[in-house]
Amino acid sequence: MLHNEQGIDVEEYQPFDPLMQIRAASILKALKPCTVSANASASYNADEIVSSYCNVVLETQFNGNKLQLTEKILRPIACGQAFILAAAPGALQLLRRYGFETYDSLKDESYDLELDACTRLYKIAEAMKK
Repeated sequence: MLHNEQGIDVEEYQPFDPLMQIRAASILKALKPCTVSANASASYNADEIVSSYCNVVLETQFNGNKLQLTEKILRPIACGQAFILAAAPGALQLLRRYGFETYDSLKDESYDLELDACTRLYKIAEAMKK
């Protein structure tokens, strides 16, 4: 969720895509305040990463067509760990062009080409379940 350093409370946040708007205000009451620094994403524990079957990487860009990969995707790659990448459409395709393995034999990666953000999110959730 949004960090206070951004100056926006989650209750006030308006997503780019109205379909991503939180519809049940009661869910906001269940959220605890973020106590993690905004720069905490720069560090990781390799033992925690490799102890899981698959990593779900939430990239910075998800909506729209801006394709931007960050350090987040490099963690499972550096640890040789399978991953599901929640990013803008074409992110997995870009990684493969760079020569990286995306573990497409383990999961359905068709979500990567889905242009509709809500449908892509649903397909990512289905890939996570499998």
